[in-house]
Amino acid sequence: MCTGISGRDDPRISGRSPAGPANGRQRSTEFAKTSAAGSFPGVSGELHFLQPFSADHTYFAGQTGTMLADRSSDDFSLLIADDNSTFRRTLREVLERRFRFDIVEVDSGEEALDCVQECRIDIVLLDMHMHRMSGLETIRQLKDLDVVRPCILITSDRSEQIRRHADQVEADAVLHKPLQQQQLVTTVSRALHDAYDAPLTGDFPV
Repeated sequence: MCTGISGRDDPRISGRSPAGPANGRQRSTEFAKTSAAGSFPGVSGELHFLQPFSADHTYFAGQTGTMLADRSSDDFSLLIADDNSTFRRTLREVLERRFRFDIVEVDSGEEALDCVQECRIDIVLLDMHMHRMSGLETIRQLKDLDVVRPCILITSDRSEQIRRHADQVEADAVLHKPLQQQQLVTTVSRALHDAYDAPLTGDFPV
């Protein structure tokens, strides 16, 4: 079941479908890399997952340095799949500061697959290591259901092998822990722009 939705009672809204054919989606050929040091303010305890904003960040290939425009809360729904509730909460806090999404949280790949079939989900963030089903396997099955919907893998594994596997399952990007806030926001923005032609505004340095 889809839980944790904010800003809308019924996520199965009508009136919008993904723009453009599935095979027309521009896929990223670059994977974001963490650069700056630090921690995300507002997270208590010793678990510091997100790094502060920095001018050093990697964009999706072929895109200019721009940000997603503010849109009404019923435009996009984002799903976070991670079995670590603290990390899910941290992601939510950062994203809600920058976007007006409806955000859904689940703690397994199986729940993510159920959720996208019950609710309208436009983009998915997934941790690599979850109970039973990995992030990679979840992405593979999500893409079988909807190849256009962006799926972004989050992992501490920086090996070439994980990049190859992510490419094989058609992940739209790979983000490495500890995440940089700028990197997270920009990658989500790029993915929505590539998949749905979402409007962008506000230049970043490139």
